[in-house]
Amino acid sequence: MYKVLKPFDDLMDVRASSKEGNLYQHYEAGDDYPRKGYNPSQERILELGTAMNRQGAPLIEIQIVEVEEEKPKKKRTTKKKKAEK
Repeated sequence: MYKVLKPFDDLMDVRASSKEGNLYQHYEAGDDYPRKGYNPSQERILELGTAMNRQGAPLIEIQIVEVEEEKPKKKRTTKKKKAEK
């Protein structure tokens, strides 16, 4: 679930159709996205969570996790002690 930041109609979620046109799911700020029973694609979530949509601003809050590159591990070298005589 994601939190809605700005009100919007989800043009990919048609709730009903009639002669007058389609009725889309409406979200208000603070609502959970997506509604129960609707499973948007990851591409749609990224579109709504960034400025890459018709409103040009993030509409839902997504967390972007930065992944650090794993550094190569250094080989450990051990020095052998000379046996005492």
